[in-house]
Amino acid sequence: MVAEKNDISSVEYFKSICKRHCDIIETCFLDYEKYGIKDLLSNIANSINQIKLAAKNTKIGNAVLLAAAMSNAVNYAIEGKISLSIKDIDSFLKANDLFYSLKQFNSNEILDLFENESVIIEDHLKSLKNLVSP
Repeated sequence: MVAEKNDISSVEYFKSICKRHCDIIETCFLDYEKYGIKDLLSNIANSINQIKLAAKNTKIGNAVLLAAAMSNAVNYAIEGKISLSIKDIDSFLKANDLFYSLKQFNSNEILDLFENESVIIEDHLKSLKNLVSP
């Protein structure tokens, strides 16, 4: 699933959603790490969901997969099925940084990034999936 190269407006919308919500994700994770306030995980989950929905609407498959993996792992933490260590939070922040970096790219570059950088994306997916795997 890949957005059409000429669907610039939806990619720009996705980019703006990433910029807005990646700031929230990073701030909440850093505060969660520092203060341990579990309610911050719900804010993180909401922001990740916004990114996932924008990626779905834009039809950027690898972005959907990455956001879904982030969402799944944070939901496990909300449900108390896993505890997030500093290393785990770092895995989230690295994936978040990929979405945040989109602010510097144009629409075609964003599509190319998610289409052609599967090694980087697979790396992030693997580390996030390991959080919820036994």
